Amino acid sequence: MYQHIGMATQFLAVNVIPRELAAALMSVAPANPFCTKSYAEAMHANGQQVWLLGTKRGGELVAGCYGLIASGHLNRCLQIPSLPHLPSGDVFWDGLMRFCSSHRIHCLELANSLSSGTHIPLLLGEVERRDTFEYVLDLGDPDWERKLARHHRRKIERALQAGVTVRRTAGVDACREHVRLVATSMERRRRRGESAAVPGGVKQQRSLSLALTEKGAGELFQAVECGEVLSSAIVLRAAEGARYYTAGTSPQGTKCGASHFLLYSIARVLRGESVRRFDLGTAADGPGLDLFKLRFGAAPVFLEHATFYLGSDLRRRLTTAAHYLRQSGSALLRRIGAAGRGLQLSASVLAPCSTADRVPALWPPCDSAQGLGLSAASRLGYDCFTV
Repeated sequence: MYQHIGMATQFLAVNVIPRELAAALMSVAPANPFCTKSYAEAMHANGQQVWLLGTKRGGELVAGCYGLIASGHLNRCLQIPSLPHLPSGDVFWDGLMRFCSSHRIHCLELANSLSSGTHIPLLLGEVERRDTFEYVLDLGDPDWERKLARHHRRKIERALQAGVTVRRTAGVDACREHVRLVATSMERRRRRGESAAVPGGVKQQRSLSLALTEKGAGELFQAVECGEVLSSAIVLRAAEGARYYTAGTSPQGTKCGASHFLLYSIARVLRGESVRRFDLGTAADGPGLDLFKLRFGAAPVFLEHATFYLGSDLRRRLTTAAHYLRQSGSALLRRIGAAGRGLQLSASVLAPCSTADRVPALWPPCDSAQGLGLSAASRLGYDCFTV
């Protein structure tokens, strides 16, 4: 346990998390699926080092979140997908930077998903900041179904007429089919000119999907017609909230409205199970996704993402060089004719990072990383901080 002491409110960092502390975090954030014990267990099972970070006063947890550490050959990266609700100037920030220093964290990635009241302050080493929106459906509103746009109503009716049904499922085969449909959707969007990729790669997503469903952090819902899966979605769960995490739809499912019917059905199921807040996630990858979520009656909520590089200038230069070598090494060899003479760069240099060297993307990358090539690396299935 690591604590920054000397004040009434103390910074807290624990990596062997007692059951009581995990329960306290779920009590502090009952609607946040990123704060459940099962989410922490799933990320640990998927190869991440999980820490509970927060503040403590008088022996009781005041605010908290889970931080995920992944190590590569050059860097250690700490990701916090959902910061805790914090007052301005909270001791959490000073404690977090001390934690990064003592644990040799080179890359720090922060987001205030599901905690939009928390502002990410200016911290040492900032290289990128992006403001966007996530879309939240208030299932406590008795009129939420009336807010469905006509376009969505027609899509849902079309799926019903086609005989599409929705099932809850789990298992290796179901997760494999889910990731296949996610990849199909990403490819379809790339053909439309959008920036889209399967976060972390197909193999990583299979492992993550299986861990989330096996540990109970998420549920897998699928829209099916005559035994064929047309649309699939993983929903992260908490006592009072849920998060639309990853989803994909086949071309046939797109035509018959399967994705609209699936999301509508999930919302109805969640409301029946007393979930009040259904977060549909961000829509940073294209305007079509904005409309898809807004037409369900979801309200846009401001969201911040920020990335900080805390390593030395030499390490940063090596990281950038390694990224560009992976990105353009093959093309360079082809240009100089080395590939034709049988000369090749080793697989360890040109191949995408192994699972241990890749940090799963918890939010879409963007194009303003001040020369670090974040978006390009992520689109290629690499992480330029953990090579």
